[in-house]
Amino acid sequence: MDRAELKEEAVYLLEESIVSPEKVRRIGRTLKARIWSAGWYIVMLVASNITSLSVAVGYARTMYSPDLPSYDAYRGQIDRRLTVRRFDRFWFTPNDFTRPPSKEVDQAWSDLGIWIPYFILPESLGPAHGLNNSHLKYSGDDFDTPGYPVVPEMIHHLHCLDSLRKNLYYNHEYYAEQRLRAGKTIAEEFMKAHINHCISALKERLLCTADIGIVPFLWRTAEGDVMPDFGREHKCYDHKSVIAWYEKHGVPENQSDIVVIPPPEAILHPADEFFEVD
Repeated sequence: MDRAELKEEAVYLLEESIVSPEKVRRIGRTLKARIWSAGWYIVMLVASNITSLSVAVGYARTMYSPDLPSYDAYRGQIDRRLTVRRFDRFWFTPNDFTRPPSKEVDQAWSDLGIWIPYFILPESLGPAHGLNNSHLKYSGDDFDTPGYPVVPEMIHHLHCLDSLRKNLYYNHEYYAEQRLRAGKTIAEEFMKAHINHCISALKERLLCTADIGIVPFLWRTAEGDVMPDFGREHKCYDHKSVIAWYEKHGVPENQSDIVVIPPPEAILHPADEFFEVD
């Protein structure tokens, strides 16, 4: 390349290196546009992630919570947070709930709320729980709020467990005499059906929870005797919160003996429906 060509190349490069005011403004506008575009992209990305997280949390609560979507029955006033609790180990000595029959042991079970008959589910919440004309419903004349008498499942299961306790062979005589003194008679056929129902209900509850916690074994003697280690940690709901709510909102036993004649639109279920056909 000769001297003239070198000079021409140098002039060209110098002109290209000089940025005009218009070019500066054009570059500034382009840069601002790109910054705004990037900013909006980041905002949309964050918003999308928050939305996805909210949907995921809601889905998880619905799909993985043991509660069916009927929590409104308790007006959102029951603590459903899980906490870690250690279960009792195997004891040869009885506790407050397994001692020989007495007023004290009966009171311990009663304090769990099992003798509160029911609470009133407002009529407006009935359809959400699958309640219809097949179910007993009280009018506003019976209680302040028309609705359905219902029992929390936990209370039902505790009632069943207490019934099994009372009918153990070493407790049965005490409670049979207690009923006799009170003038209460229960047909043996019904008693057997009730006990069988309780066994079935508790079996279904245990299979439903399908607890996969482990039960190891403890060394007991130098000869190799062992004992199951039941004192393990579990994630549990706050049963005291359920009992406290039920005690506050449940109908007292002395106010629960109300007979309601089914209205014309009621769907009746005759006794033969409650006998399983082989």
